[in-house]
Amino acid sequence: MTLTLIKQTKYHYTSGTDNYYADRLVGYYTYKENGFTIIDTSGDNLMDDYGLKVEFDIECGGGVVASFFKDVKKEKSFIVVLKKLSTTQMKFKGKVGEGTYQIGRTLTTVYLGSTFPLEMVFKKQ
Repeated sequence: MTLTLIKQTKYHYTSGTDNYYADRLVGYYTYKENGFTIIDTSGDNLMDDYGLKVEFDIECGGGVVASFFKDVKKEKSFIVVLKKLSTTQMKFKGKVGEGTYQIGRTLTTVYLGSTFPLEMVFKKQ
């Protein structure tokens, strides 16, 4: 998997009644198996307010807060934590809740599982 992150400082959210500035990390990823591309989100418009597949919030103190990370093949969003291991490495850990939820009048069961590993170490290139 290749993950590309871009820091947007003082990004201006303007959607509906939202009108504020915030720092955020957005990006895209490419996931390949045996040389074949399974998922490629590099065509996403990273200037969108909402609907991105990769977005993290940046705290005032500089920490990264998980926002969401979408597995487009399985149509699931994960809570992801990024942890800096060194100046060239970060740990990626994703989690999805498993269980049965009521959506309207319909019970929907969410199962664990993803197209890609939910624990990885990325190296800066």
